[in-house]
Amino acid sequence: FYHAFAAVPEWAPKRTNHILYSEGILKDPLYEDRRVRYTATEENGTEYLRLAFKPSSVTVEGSILKETVGNGTGYMIKSLGNGDYSLIIKRIPKGKVIIE
Repeated sequence: FYHAFAAVPEWAPKRTNHILYSEGILKDPLYEDRRVRYTATEENGTEYLRLAFKPSSVTVEGSILKETVGNGTGYMIKSLGNGDYSLIIKRIPKGKVIIE
């Protein structure tokens, strides 16, 4: 079921923040109005989220990830309409991830 949400984030509830799927284990998720944070426990992870805001910053262990359009490390963002966004994060280090 979570694979479906990752593939079609439009199916997830609207106007709320959700981690839809992760290849690894995530600890201590915290959802705030315009911020989501969690701790990734494995190296080389990919996370899929639906957000009720457009993030201006994605960091992993304090290092800023760059927006990308390919398969490299970074994040990809797509508008889902009505202020919602799909976010895919591809990261190498494990640690605290902050989206704001």
